[in-house]
Amino acid sequence: MKPRASWLIGLALLGTGFVQQATKSGTPIEWEGTCPLLEIGHLVVPGPTEDELRGILTQAIDAWQSDGCDALPFTVVEGITDTDETGFDGHNLVVTRGPDYCADGTHNDEEVCLTPDALAVTSMYFFDRPGDPRDGQLVEIDLEINLRNKFATDGSRTSYDLLTTITHELGHVLGLEHSCVTEPGLLLYDPAGHIVPACSASKQNVGVVAETMYPWSGTGEVLRRVPQPDERQAICQIYRKHPGTCTNFSELSTACSCSGDAPGAAGQVLVMAGLLVLVAGRRRRPACRPPQ
Repeated sequence: MKPRASWLIGLALLGTGFVQQATKSGTPIEWEGTCPLLEIGHLVVPGPTEDELRGILTQAIDAWQSDGCDALPFTVVEGITDTDETGFDGHNLVVTRGPDYCADGTHNDEEVCLTPDALAVTSMYFFDRPGDPRDGQLVEIDLEINLRNKFATDGSRTSYDLLTTITHELGHVLGLEHSCVTEPGLLLYDPAGHIVPACSASKQNVGVVAETMYPWSGTGEVLRRVPQPDERQAICQIYRKHPGTCTNFSELSTACSCSGDAPGAAGQVLVMAGLLVLVAGRRRRPACRPPQ
């Protein structure tokens, strides 16, 4: 059976509560060991080098680790895997996509091309089997950085901040959703019973906008490089209960899911775009688009 792939935009933490990504049956999606081992794959030129990207990934991992938690399920493998092929293949790949990646038409059905203005796309593979003890178990991810957008690491006002983008994406990798609801009409609650606000109304909520998992980002924005205390505490709460071991997996179900359109301020784009759904062999492509 094929694995369930999930291209996401993220999850949210409000006050004392937070929202995790979940399976169809409502089981939280999370790692149960010290995975993933992140592997740097093919990097296009111009763009960040292997050393630069490794340093940024390490900074983003460190940003999520605090509050007295044990080490989170993250590490970056030494060396580089010179492949740009993503998919359920046993590798947690981090790659960059050049501006011409979608030009030849062969990648038209990929989320990075369906949502070309998204800064990055994270694909997640997890068990989605109601009643199965492995339901919700996250086993693999791929992270694609979209260099169609201009990135920088020095806080340039004319570029998107790469560290902010990757820190946000790693929040998704750990199982978090956005800090506001991007899909119109969807009603979500955090574990404390608070209603997660719609992104259309969240601009009036300073706390929501300040979260690393806020789904929109503008050029020159660097304040979300470090997750808010409640975001870090949420991750601590999720992973404190898991043992520090990894297991290899082979037989997975597949599916994908995506948030819908969300309004944003002029000049802002989705930090990451979601996609997911291969259920019973049929693929659905939700419309995830940044505001025009």
